[in-house]
This record gives sequence, C-alpha cells and structure tokens, in this order.
Amino acid sequence: MRALALLPACLAALLAAPAPAQVVTDGTVGARVSLDGSAVFVDPALGRRAGGNLIHSFSAFDVQTGAAAAFGLPAGVERVIGRVTGPGASAIDGIVSFVDGSFSPVAADFWFFNPNGLTIGANAEFRTSAALRLSAGDTLIFGDGTRLSAEAAAPLTITSAEPEAFGFLNRAPGAIRLLGDPLLEDENVGLKAQGDGIALSGGLIEIDLGRVISERGGDIVLVAGAQGDIAGVSAEGVPRTTGGEVRIVNDGLVRGISGPEGSGSIRIEAGALLIDGSEIGTTTVSDVDAGAVAVRAREIDILAGGAIRSQTRGSGDAGEIRVTGFERLTLDRAGESTETVIESEVSEGQAGGAGLVLIRGGDLQLLDGGRIFSSTVGSGNAGAVRVEVDTLRATDGGQIGSGALAIPDRRDVTRGAGGSVSVTARESMVFSGVLRETAENPEPQPSGIFSGTEGDLSGPGGDLTVSAPFILLTDEAEMGAETFNASPAGEVRITGGTLRIENGAEITTTGRSTGAAGAVRIAMTDRVETATGAEIASRAPAAGGAAGRIVIRAGSITVGAGSQVTTASGSSDGGAIRLDARGFALVDSGTVTTSVGASDGNGGAITVTGGLLVLNDSARLESTADQGDGGVVRVATDVTLIEPPDATIDVSSNLGEAGQVQILGTIGAQSAETEAPPTEFFNRFALVDDFCVAAVTGGSALRLAPPERGAEGAAPALFGLAVPPPGAGAPAAPFRAGTRGRPCDPLR
Repeated sequence: MRALALLPACLAALLAAPAPAQVVTDGTVGARVSLDGSAVFVDPALGRRAGGNLIHSFSAFDVQTGAAAAFGLPAGVERVIGRVTGPGASAIDGIVSFVDGSFSPVAADFWFFNPNGLTIGANAEFRTSAALRLSAGDTLIFGDGTRLSAEAAAPLTITSAEPEAFGFLNRAPGAIRLLGDPLLEDENVGLKAQGDGIALSGGLIEIDLGRVISERGGDIVLVAGAQGDIAGVSAEGVPRTTGGEVRIVNDGLVRGISGPEGSGSIRIEAGALLIDGSEIGTTTVSDVDAGAVAVRAREIDILAGGAIRSQTRGSGDAGEIRVTGFERLTLDRAGESTETVIESEVSEGQAGGAGLVLIRGGDLQLLDGGRIFSSTVGSGNAGAVRVEVDTLRATDGGQIGSGALAIPDRRDVTRGAGGSVSVTARESMVFSGVLRETAENPEPQPSGIFSGTEGDLSGPGGDLTVSAPFILLTDEAEMGAETFNASPAGEVRITGGTLRIENGAEITTTGRSTGAAGAVRIAMTDRVETATGAEIASRAPAAGGAAGRIVIRAGSITVGAGSQVTTASGSSDGGAIRLDARGFALVDSGTVTTSVGASDGNGGAITVTGGLLVLNDSARLESTADQGDGGVVRVATDVTLIEPPDATIDVSSNLGEAGQVQILGTIGAQSAETEAPPTEFFNRFALVDDFCVAAVTGGSALRLAPPERGAEGAAPALFGLAVPPPGAGAPAAPFRAGTRGRPCDPLR
C-alpha cells in the first residue's frame, strides 16, 4: 500500500483492481478460445473426456492475484488433467476450483504440467479435497502405459487409465517456484491440500518463504529430476532421479499433518536438497500416527536453523525419518540461534512415541551445533537413532543422540525412556570441540554421541553402539550415556580398529541420581589411546547408584599423561575395570582407578591381562574405598615393568581393610630375557631395586609376598627373589597392602 500511494491516483486504482485470468486453449482437444476476466469458467466441452478423466490442453494458463478459474465437471469425472503446450511458464496467484453443473464445489484430482515451469504465489489457492499434482515435466504417464506429451504436434492419445507419473523425457524440465509474502503471516496462507496430498515435480523446486501443507493426512511428494527421469507420486517401483534440485529457503515450510484417514507422509527425491532456515516435517495431533519423512538426494545441506522433523502432539506416534542415498549430508547451524536438526520428537505432555531416525549414505558433517536426535518431553518414549555412513565429522557441538529431556522447573513430570543410538562409519569418525555458551545457548554443547534421561521420573536410557576403523575424540568432545533419576543409564559399546581420546575428551556413563551407570565396553582390533586430560569413566556419585564396569580390549592400550580410566561410586561397590591388551598396556603418567565414596562399599577390581604392562612415571593403579575394604588389583601379563618411585599401585581404605595386589608373571624391568617394548610408546625403564614399588599413597605400603622357597616350578631368583615364571602353575605372587603407617618389608 505504501508503494501505491506514490503513484498517480488513476494508475494506482488500475493496479489495485483484480488482474484477469489468462486461460487460452490450444484447440487440440476442443475449441481454441481465450478466457479473460477476473473469474473465468473452463467449460468441460473445451476438453475431452475418457472415463473418469477430463483432459484440457492450453497454450497458456495463468491466474493472477485476485482472479479465479473454475473447471466445470460433469458427473462421473474424477480428475482434471491439464497440459500447457505454449512457450511460456504459468503463474498462479489466484483461485483454481472445481464445480459441478450447479456451480457447487466438487472434489477432483488435478494433474497439471507445463514444461516451461510454474510459479505459485502466496495468494494461490487450489480448492479441492482430492489430490493436487503439479509438474514442470513434458510428459504424463498413465497406468496403462499411455503417454500424454506437452508437445502440441505429438500424436494425441486419450485414455481412461489413472495417471501415475510425470516424465522429463524429451527436454530438461522447468522449475516450480512457490513464493511467499513476508507481509502475509496468516497460518492459512500457502499451497494447501485438504485431502489426498500434493506432488510437485520439476528440474528445480524452490519454496521461498512459501508453505506446502497437507492438512488431512495426504502425502507430500517433491521430486526434482533431470532429463530422462520419471517423477512418480508413489514410492514403489519408480526409478530414482538422477538430478534436479529442491530448495526450501527463507522460512519456507513443508508439512504433512495426519488426519483421521491418513498419516500425511513426506517424500523428497532430488540430486541436491537445500533446507536453509526452513523446515520440512510431519505432525500428528491425535491418535493417528504422524507420517514418515523420506529424503533421498546426492548432496544435502541443512543450514542456519533448517530442520527435518516429525512430531507427535497427541497419543499417536511421531513418524520415522529416513535420509538416505547421499554422497554428502551437512547440518550446519552457521551461527544462528535456532537449532539445525534432523529429529523425531514427542511434545510436552504427550503419550505418543518418537519414531526411528535413520541416516544412511556417504559423508556426514555436523557443524556448529548441527544435531541428529530422537527425543521426548512427554510420557511417550524417544525413538532409536541409526547412522550408517562412510565418514562422520562432528565439530563445535555437532551431536547425535536420543533421550528424554527435562523442562526447567518441571523435573517432576513423568517422561518416557530414551532410545538406542547406533553409529557406524565404514572409514572414520571424528568428534571435535564444543559449542560455547551464548545468550541463546546457555550451556556448552560438546560434540559427540549421547543417550540419556533427564527429569526425576523418566524411564531408562538407551544404549550407545559405535563402530569405525578409526575413531577420534578431541578437544572436549564426548560420548556418553546418563540418567538423572532412578532409572538405569544405557551402556556404551565401541568397536573397530583404532580409538584415540585426547585433549579433555570423554567416554562416560553416569548415574547422577539413584539410577545405575551403564557399562563401557570397548573392543578395538588395533589400539586404544587416551592422552592429555581425556577419560573413560563410569560414575554414580549419588547414594544408591552403582557405577558400571569398564572393559577395554585391544592390541595395545595406552593411558597417557593426565588421562584416566576410572569408575567411581558414591555408595555401592566400585565398578570393575578390565584392560585386556594382547600386545602391551602402557599406563604412562595416567591413572586406572576405581573408588567408592563415603560409604561401606568395597573397592572394585582392576584386572590387566596380556603380554606386557608398563607403569611409567606417575602412573597409578588404584582400587580404594572409604569405610569398606580396598579392592583387588590383578595383573596377569607375561611381564610387568614398574618405574619407581612415582608409579603406584594402591588398594587402601580409610577405615576398612586394605585390598590385595596380585601379579602373575615376571615383575621387573627390561632385561635380556624380555622382548623390548615398542620405543614409540616409552623410552626408559628403571630397575625395581626396592620391592616396595608402591609405598606412597597416604602412607600405605605394598610388599611382595614370594612363594614358599623351593616350590615346584620356582624360577631362579630375580633381583634376589624367586618368582614363578609365566604359565608355570605356581601360586600367584601377590602384593599385599599394609595398614596405614606400616613399614615396608618385602620379605616379611
């Protein structure tokens, strides 16, 4: 209106008046006529009927803002088919409707195609409770194989069979553009279907500030292809598209809403898909499940608050989300405050469950807080998340997970259970960095993989299963399963080739309330390395919770400087730790500890097996307790090398009995009888010249209790003491922790 005020009054009045519809038939199926005016009637006599099909052919079809075009339908007509054979694109920003002989509205499918393209404005309205199919293709393909071309000179065959697909067979397809209006904020504005859904197909489908909404359970299909492709409405038996692009930008929206008779699914097929600050998704507000979301494209970018989402706001379940067939998928928040996510979710207070989220393809990037999740803030359960890719890179808060989330100040509301999370990379996965606190993001968000249940009344957490030939967690990235209530946390299971954790990164399970922490199980064919403040941990700090066990199996295991493998319990017995290194285990200024807080719980067991164990510098093996007894440290390696005086083994207790250290095998330092360990992991050893190898922590002392002299199978004295050789069948030579203040006496 402000623009019109600057024009001469007469011109402003002219522009403000409704523009006419411009509908021109081409004479191939009926008379050649031009229909002008703000409201035109397309007489059925201008087309040709075959059974339930009424076919019209136009050289131009435009319905401008404020105009209307009504198709007349004789009794028995189920669908109107329109093609444009002229050279121009079609523009529709007015009303297209379907009426019977008394001009009353009727339901009819509308199949319309113009290979030059189609622009749909914010004021466009297709008034039908049946299906809406719009295409920039050049051919309509029927169920009996008949093809209707948009070339006026092509032979014309009319059939009563139902249409099934559009083809881009003779030329590159045009574009379909759906445009919004920033001044129109009405939720009712947009391309809407009241019944059997919407299908759009072309070389480019662009939804710019526009809305595509199926309100009563109909499906939405967007297919962008290249010449030679076929765009089918049904997902079954249709060739995959090889090209084309779908762009949903500037707060665009594609939404399928479940109705009483349908689930309102969404399917997108394209060569490339861009969702920039926009959303596609399905929703249910009743007991009918939400529809599935299926996306298949070679290149997919979800940026700056973009989302693929399925929600339940009722007792029906949210739909599955499947994003497959990609060579590259990127989720990048790009500095925006709105989350950038692929997610199936249960809304607050709702009983429906979340659906599966499946991501399957090539390279996956989660940048600047990009997330893949299944979540619940209702009583329904979160869904499972499965990721199967070639490579995975998550930086600066990129996350994958499933869980029951708490709402601030409403922690006492019942929530559902978390879902399982499975992440597999055929080549490698890297997690790095943290999305730091901002005004919109009050808590830091580490990159990683998570499952958990928050709130006081949530269900159990799901398990994490992770696998790749190479896995790196660095710069405070995390993998974790946790619970904030009486329900148990899930387990973390990691398999593959090499696992490296460094620079403050963590793999943890945590029971923050009375729920038990889950186990951590790692099995790598090559090696496991922790360094520079990294940790593998299972903790249950609150009263009543129990820490889980940690089992690490690999060719080699290194616990580097400043890093730790640890379990900690506030009251229950300590969680066990087992390191099974087929080659060697190196604790190089790191710690392997299990502890119990201020309670009568006993220290957990630490077991190390394999060929060689080296405790270097300030390395520690500790199983300690407060009121309960210290635990057992059992080393069953062929050779154990301990570097005094700083390397320690501690099984002490503040008030209870001390635990026991058992070393089965040769203890000492590098000698002619032992194979030299790999020099890249450590470069120095000292002779164990004092059998009180751990007379440090808190004044407690460890002493070597040798087997009885002359025992069968006893080896020659090592450093003046007989020690059984590996596999000799002699009893273990345990270290026993003395009580506080007892002097060290190795022969006592």
